[in-house]
Amino acid sequence: MENIEKTKSGFKVESILLTESQFSRKGNIDFSNSKQEVSFETGVGTKGSVVNVKLTTTVTNKLQDEVQYKIEVTMVGVFKRNGESEIKDNEEFGRVNGAAIIFPFVREHIANIALKAGLGSIILPPVNFTKVNKDK
Repeated sequence: MENIEKTKSGFKVESILLTESQFSRKGNIDFSNSKQEVSFETGVGTKGSVVNVKLTTTVTNKLQDEVQYKIEVTMVGVFKRNGESEIKDNEEFGRVNGAAIIFPFVREHIANIALKAGLGSIILPPVNFTKVNKDK
């Protein structure tokens, strides 16, 4: 069995905070012909050993060009470098690992909003933030 000290991350999660949540919908939604779009925006700021990661996720459902509903959620994760890490670049850590750590909290918030708004179940699939950031 491998020593747990060798498997520890070089970063510690200090906090994950909801900073913004917006929702709007039309009265009657045609789910059969509408199209859902999901987008992400990630921002990273560092100060010393602290890395702040801001993840904004937008879910929009459109029928032709008309928005049926829109959910936009922004959460911020505060991470602290804790010893050594294989990832030396704080920006890379934030855009990939930090965003991946925050995303389940965003998914849960979006799922709750959708249920309370009568939209049914919106469960976003896991996201490969390495690929998302390479594509940008």
